[in-house]
Amino acid sequence: MKKYIIFLLILVISALCGCTILEEPTEPTEPPEPTLSVEEIEKEENAVPRIGFSTTDSNIEEIFTVEELRSWQNPYEKYRSCVMFDTLSETEKTAYRAIEYAMANCYQYTYFDYRLGISVEDAEEAVRYLALDSPLLEQNLFNVAYRSTEFYDKTLPDGSVIKIMNHGACVSVKNFRKDLWDQKLIAVEEAEKILASLNLQGTQAENAEAIYRYVAQNTTYDPYKTEFGSYTGDLASFLYDTIVNKESHCDGFTNALALFFELAGFEQVEKIGDGHTWNCVKIDGTWYNCDATAGSFIPADSDTRGAGLFFAYADYLQNSKPLYRDKYPVCEEGLYMQADGFLSSEDDDDFFDALYDGLADHDYEWSFVILDSFDYDNAEYTLRQVV
Repeated sequence: MKKYIIFLLILVISALCGCTILEEPTEPTEPPEPTLSVEEIEKEENAVPRIGFSTTDSNIEEIFTVEELRSWQNPYEKYRSCVMFDTLSETEKTAYRAIEYAMANCYQYTYFDYRLGISVEDAEEAVRYLALDSPLLEQNLFNVAYRSTEFYDKTLPDGSVIKIMNHGACVSVKNFRKDLWDQKLIAVEEAEKILASLNLQGTQAENAEAIYRYVAQNTTYDPYKTEFGSYTGDLASFLYDTIVNKESHCDGFTNALALFFELAGFEQVEKIGDGHTWNCVKIDGTWYNCDATAGSFIPADSDTRGAGLFFAYADYLQNSKPLYRDKYPVCEEGLYMQADGFLSSEDDDDFFDALYDGLADHDYEWSFVILDSFDYDNAEYTLRQVV
């Protein structure tokens, strides 16, 4: 289950913008007098809003302007989708890119100057959007977003150091740890080897199906629970567990399938709903859902169902309704398995005809009818009549 563990902490802060504090000198001599006045320092510093990054909550270790952030070339960007990113405003994209920089450099804290117009909610959502675009970021996150008042160092021309204070938003993502990041990069290397071994020389549909089958049939579902039943997967590397250890939660299935699709050149994005995650991929110009945790639905024998009910399926089959529905591509139909009828129940007068006509349409291999309500005994009686 992909879940967000999010705490929204609103701190009451006083209006102290522009205050400065001199650091204690390291030498027992008197520090030189600053050549800039406090007013000049404030004017210079306030001219350019900044984004700060840190591995701890005690001090800011790196500072970027928006322009500097935009010019940053992410070496891992090739592994992610742009589906969610492309739906965002410029302000939201700035927050998204900052979180992406923090992830790639293992900074657990990202600070936004208030003048950037990035709210606590924007910072929080940026993490979610990146998690949907990037196979390298779990959607099962431990992150905190809150109002912040932060200091960072300013070195004056005479060598003295002062601390500038700014109000703004901060987001902390505990998943941005070096040990987890190193595991993810190992998983990427392994995924590239696996993809080469699959020898994808078929059509887009055949290649997508081969990737889906590999993840679904080579990964064991692991709910990450202790013997006491407590969830312990928040800081697990789901991608590594799926690709290297071959067992994971649905987050891992989704991350791995997204990575394989991205490496193979497919447009893709991850989806999250109430209690579940799955994938969305474009095949021959049409978007479809894929859920690799449903490997048990893959047919034992090859027939016109392809990889089964949960490979390349339509939105109407998804029981877990997605968040951000307005941002996702619409999946209107299934690639192999489209419904032969939508009926109220097995008592519907058209149930027999829908089943029979469906079988005829699929070489008498299968039929697929969706019912609002279902009674097994009544349905079995009609099925025997069809046979």
